[in-house]
Amino acid sequence: MIERVDLSVRNMSQQVRQGTFFILASMAVLAVFLLNEVILRYAFGLSALNIETRHLIPYLVLPMGFLLIVSKRIMIGVLALLAVLQLIWFGTFTYFGNVLGPNIILLGLSQMYEIGLTATGEWQIFVLPVVLVIVLNSLFFVFIQSFKADRFPINMRLGIFLLVLPFLVISIRAFVYSKPFVITPSPYMLSHTGVVQAVSLAARSGLTDAQFSDRGAPGFIVDDQAVPLDKNAEPVTVAVIMGESIAPLELGIYGAQKETTPLMSKRFQGAGKLSFIPKVGFAAGTSTLGSVPLFIRMSFNPVAAFRRSTTIFELAKKQKFSVGFYSAQNIKPLQIAGGLNHIGKVETKDEWQAAFTQKRDAVIFDQMKKSPLNGKHRFYFIHQRTSHSPYICDIPDAIEDRLDVRNKPPAGLYNASKTMAQKTRLKTYKRGLLCYDKSLNDILTRLEQRPGALYVFITADHNEMMGEFGLWGHASLDLQGALVPMILATNRPNGEIAKKFAQLGTPSSFEFMQVVAKALGQDIKLERPSKAFYVNGIVAFGRRGYLEVKKTQQIDQFSTITIMPDNQRSEPKIETMGGLREVLSYLEKYSLSSSAATLN
Repeated sequence: MIERVDLSVRNMSQQVRQGTFFILASMAVLAVFLLNEVILRYAFGLSALNIETRHLIPYLVLPMGFLLIVSKRIMIGVLALLAVLQLIWFGTFTYFGNVLGPNIILLGLSQMYEIGLTATGEWQIFVLPVVLVIVLNSLFFVFIQSFKADRFPINMRLGIFLLVLPFLVISIRAFVYSKPFVITPSPYMLSHTGVVQAVSLAARSGLTDAQFSDRGAPGFIVDDQAVPLDKNAEPVTVAVIMGESIAPLELGIYGAQKETTPLMSKRFQGAGKLSFIPKVGFAAGTSTLGSVPLFIRMSFNPVAAFRRSTTIFELAKKQKFSVGFYSAQNIKPLQIAGGLNHIGKVETKDEWQAAFTQKRDAVIFDQMKKSPLNGKHRFYFIHQRTSHSPYICDIPDAIEDRLDVRNKPPAGLYNASKTMAQKTRLKTYKRGLLCYDKSLNDILTRLEQRPGALYVFITADHNEMMGEFGLWGHASLDLQGALVPMILATNRPNGEIAKKFAQLGTPSSFEFMQVVAKALGQDIKLERPSKAFYVNGIVAFGRRGYLEVKKTQQIDQFSTITIMPDNQRSEPKIETMGGLREVLSYLEKYSLSSSAATLN
């Protein structure tokens, strides 16, 4: 009897020791696991943003799961999956300057080929995340293996369940939470759970055919009473040149410190046959697929544009213009917008892939030569590709500082401590703008040979962030990401169209397209005035969210409301457009000088 009691006591004592060791080991594993995350956050500039305590709760059960798995193969598989999550999180932050969100995932799924080209073209950016993640997780694996002794019972199934449990809870919460945009991943989260939450929210958005509302946005009226152009009128040529990923703050013609647009700067100073009226405005969206189709449909509100199929091509055809669409990109934006039946000539990268690989945007001239427009009046819609990441340009790097007085960016707009990869990326982008400059100049040289009146409207599908407020690239639902150049180049600087364009302040894409339509002889207008305008997100017609924007008394500040699926609206917030005030000041000086030159 005494022996049985003694054995029972010994067993209980052993269980207590095992339990104590298990708890202490779990705490040690958790500490090292979080140290791994802290090192990565410090390496990528997230150390200043403390992890919120509530985001640590899911991680409390992970150490127990690690300790209960004895198989090295399973452990390597688990750590490999966790490493992939870290790579996605910190790789996204390295590229965009912001953490992964459902919008970026949905954009990646819709443009997997483009994302692949970007990743391979800018592989240097991702070297540091890959190396650090592999090294740190390898060290963690070695550390975990040091606990694989018979000091506590091993339960593989329980261990796997404990590793899956927190991520399962996060996924379920993302699907059932009543206000999903409130739980969008933030920099205060840890990488593994942040990625799972972003993927779950993206899946919820993708699987749910959410019905958006235009919330009483004014209707869209096309004035069909416009009279076709007189047969005896002079020839009219109208063109829209849609640039790709053009950052106005980096353009020499907009006051950038570096001369990234030497050919266009000469034109602005009087070379060539055209006069220029430069503006800064807002694109229709923050990605190519979210923006270009809405430009084509002359969108005021992105949801209303889905229900109204009128395109700028239809208006041009009504006015007896021959219509051509020439693109160094694929046909997808045009397919989304519609209006193919109103276009006489369609040439895209899809049929010119081999030539595009060799010539880049110069392929546009081959397209225009092979499929020229005929007719007295002509409308061109030209979609460029140059300046899209990875910013390939074969022009020798000869960017110089401007000699005239330039605008200096406001304090705090850029983070002075850029990484080597970010510095390289910025330099490569500026070099890419040299190719944009050449492409733009060559197109204008071709178009200005046309007889009669010429109106060339130059803009871009979206901005390309180059470190403004720490952000890089595009695709986030951020108003700064829609800031683009808007320029009218014309040989009729004193005409009605030029005067109408000059009256624009900081135009929206709708206001920009109103003047394009006017040049085609059509009036498009709202059925009632609106103090707001709209900027779409990454997917056409507001299907993944959009912004309602109102101007304030400050020229560089705007009030924005984010409108997400199921009509959820965020609280209004004031956004400052970094660098806008300085650019507008520079353009005002240019306008005064060009007006004086015209009068003389």
